[in-house]
Amino acid sequence: MTFLFFQSISIQNANSQNAQLNALTDKLEKLTTSFPQEKVFLHTDRKFYVPGDPIWFQAYITAYEANLPSVLSTNLRVELFSKDKELIVEQLVFAQTGYGEGVIDLPRDLKGGSYILRSYTNYMRNFDADFFFEKEIVVVSDSVEVETSSDIPQNLGEIDVQFFPEGGHLVSGLPARVAFKAIDNTGHSIDVKGELFYRSGKRINAIESEHDGMGAFNLVPQFGEDYFVRIEGSEQVFSLPEVEQKGYSLYAFPEAEGKIKLRITTNKELAKSEKHFLVIHSNGELYYDFELNLSDKLAIAMIPTDVIPEGIAHITLFDDSANPLLERLVFIKKPLDNELSVSTNKQEYTLREKVGLKIKAIDSLGNPQSGIFSLSVIDLGQALDYAPEQSIYSELLLTSDLKGYIDNPMYYFSSKNENALPHLDLVMLTHGWSRFSWEDLKKDVLPSLDYFVEQGLTVSGTLYKFGSDKTISGGEVTFINNQATPPIIASATTSDKGKFIFEEAVVYDDETIFFRGQRDKKRDNVRFEIDSIKYDWPSFSQNILLKGDKIDPTSNLSFLAKNERRDLIEKAYGLDTGVTYLDSFAVEASREDGKREALQKTAYGKGSDAYSFVDSPSATSYTDVFSALVGKFTGVTISPTGFGAPQISIRQNSSIEQSFPPMILLDDVEVQMESAMSLDPNSISRVVLFKGLAASGLFGSAGRGGVLAFYTKSSDGLEVETKKWDENFLSTTLQGAYSSSRKFYSPKYDVKSDLDIKYDQRLVLFWKPLIELDEHGEATIEFWNSDEETSILIDLQGLMSDGKPFQFTKTYETKKN
Repeated sequence: MTFLFFQSISIQNANSQNAQLNALTDKLEKLTTSFPQEKVFLHTDRKFYVPGDPIWFQAYITAYEANLPSVLSTNLRVELFSKDKELIVEQLVFAQTGYGEGVIDLPRDLKGGSYILRSYTNYMRNFDADFFFEKEIVVVSDSVEVETSSDIPQNLGEIDVQFFPEGGHLVSGLPARVAFKAIDNTGHSIDVKGELFYRSGKRINAIESEHDGMGAFNLVPQFGEDYFVRIEGSEQVFSLPEVEQKGYSLYAFPEAEGKIKLRITTNKELAKSEKHFLVIHSNGELYYDFELNLSDKLAIAMIPTDVIPEGIAHITLFDDSANPLLERLVFIKKPLDNELSVSTNKQEYTLREKVGLKIKAIDSLGNPQSGIFSLSVIDLGQALDYAPEQSIYSELLLTSDLKGYIDNPMYYFSSKNENALPHLDLVMLTHGWSRFSWEDLKKDVLPSLDYFVEQGLTVSGTLYKFGSDKTISGGEVTFINNQATPPIIASATTSDKGKFIFEEAVVYDDETIFFRGQRDKKRDNVRFEIDSIKYDWPSFSQNILLKGDKIDPTSNLSFLAKNERRDLIEKAYGLDTGVTYLDSFAVEASREDGKREALQKTAYGKGSDAYSFVDSPSATSYTDVFSALVGKFTGVTISPTGFGAPQISIRQNSSIEQSFPPMILLDDVEVQMESAMSLDPNSISRVVLFKGLAASGLFGSAGRGGVLAFYTKSSDGLEVETKKWDENFLSTTLQGAYSSSRKFYSPKYDVKSDLDIKYDQRLVLFWKPLIELDEHGEATIEFWNSDEETSILIDLQGLMSDGKPFQFTKTYETKKN
């Protein structure tokens, strides 16, 4: 028997002195560095929604073995699929240095049920689609299924039980631990009880799953004997893998006090010259590589884990020809290296009281750390949600590296769950690693890179001679996006066929971009044709496994009733807001109440008035959007200044607020007047006017001068035709550009308003993406409670700059004074 008690400093990256194995581990290093793995996680504001709700999300993209924020891809695909694999929504999200944000507006006619939110980069398509990010989203309606009992049913129907001997093999005479996982005919795990038998039918012992259909039992198998299991409630018989006559067996004991205990045995007669080697890596990074003495047919090793990062570690036993003999996954659990704290300024709050949340991150020496976070705050009294089942922590460290569906992965990381670690070890035993295989490495089989890293958009088109179809070679095209921060100006020369290309452009679908063209000798008589950006969106080919809409009838009805009450409050508020001034458009629209109400509706509530650019063909003939609005709203004066933006005054309840300029919104996001001036009237669907109480109540002091909210055709789901202007200058939107986001609205009750009388029943109290720590490693966030006496859930998730994920949840109570 050999006992090995290693000190990590003497073993880390040790050389095995075996040329074949060294060559194999060198190939692993090359694979890791040459084919870095990108991972994606989307933090959403919640899991349960109703049709028409927005899904707010922040995207995190990491790369390489340390899960560092990715500097590879900037283009992130986000999709929503039904359980029947029908594509509901698709978006292209811009992610800068690993971070992006967005919002998905669920269709109002969406059926109740479970949906899959999927996300990936183009580069990730080179690898298995099972590694794309997936999250279940539940849309609640009257048709949602109710929860069924979790007890073991009397009649299971058709099921499957799979067996996983630890290390991969059953070997004659060697004690083995055999893990198993039971699934039903839909692929979901199911808890089972059963009995283990010899081939003769003699009972050996009882078996029972411990968690999520997983369990384990011990067995000393014998060559020539067969074993099978019968499950209660099923007539099926499930056979264990065949017993091998000679081989190796492995026991790995869950990590304790910073060490992994390994017990490796063999029944083979080994030659004195025969050698064995143990290799341990995590995410392709090699941490241990050393010779293991099995001359006594038994070796026990205590492996320190201080040098191995948190996450899945892969243990492999090799022979002296670099053939893998045994494999085992273990999970390395560690406390955070950085001292990251999250605190609220109080433990209990009153209604409408301001909440202060502080994040602080320092290392063990007290040095400030950097990171990016996202925050969701929801009312548990109105939501069906609770603490997240899936987080950036569980995604980056566990599920993103394993094939197969893992239900409620945060269960395995709960400090309150005494079974978390042993049950996590069952996950390691029943889910195989599949990022690569040693056999492929030996044969130099490397991934085929058919899908490249995308950085920015490719904007292209053709330059023609004015009034003809003759292309212009050697022409100059200038691309301008003055809505970007900072503004973008780039130039290109056309090819022999008149083509021009701008690489790595950043353009959103609600932005108006400009092209200026010139022929040789600076002649300007040219015209453009701009190419639409088209992407090859892969279908959802893999099986969709959804946990299901486990909602009891009482909670379901309560959730829907509270949502209906919120809608009634908003409608009543919109109808009773201020004084309505009617002009010719408003009178005409009043004859079509449904159409008018649709025009006035925004994410902030119902506006005071609205004007449709789509229904007014003359609106597109103006050079800017403000000129098109002259005389269209009663109480709104638009006066050209002769240069730049016009002067705008909006009468507030029969008075003129001359000292305050209006607030300008574009697709619910505030923009500067200068940016709005560059909008192409042809790209606008409508403009909504807020004034009086509707403006100051919803937008606080920023809305004292009134609000003009412009909505593009793309945001309203209307087709936008690319213009072809027969002149040297083109203003247009870009089909296939990045999906625009918008700012989450949250009231601020420190600014008094007449609209404070409105009852506040927000379900999502606050959502904030892209929270960045300052130079002191700190960030402070403020938000206001609602009028509900309830329990509030704070869900903060993020990624430190060194690649360590972070997730924090806390609840607090709100009560009346």
